[in-house]
Amino acid sequence: MKAAPGSRRLVHTPDLVGIVPGRRPAAIEVELARKSKARLRAILGLHLRWIASGKTGACVYICGKIDVYKLVVAQAEQVGLRATDGSLRATDGSLRVEMLETVKELVRVEARPVPRGTRLAKAPT
Repeated sequence: MKAAPGSRRLVHTPDLVGIVPGRRPAAIEVELARKSKARLRAILGLHLRWIASGKTGACVYICGKIDVYKLVVAQAEQVGLRATDGSLRATDGSLRVEMLETVKELVRVEARPVPRGTRLAKAPT
């Protein structure tokens, strides 16, 4: 099928993919700088389609600045990824938007020293 004039096919890879045993993978996006509204909506729409098709189970956005955070939330609502409970987490668990500082603090709190002599995990081949 030929694309309409002026349209382009969206090619996008998430920044990270989180795997929780027994659940579908979660696409993780780290937004440190603003994207155009159109580009962000296109990416969020892609995440919505991936969730709807079962390719992923959720989408997580980690934002470096409050204006980027607000932009992600606004554009997510435009494509149908809504946080209906007021916490910026969709009630169905499909979207989560967090500030980078919040995530850093969670890592600091949860991080525990690794005992000496612990073997490092090998990278998949």
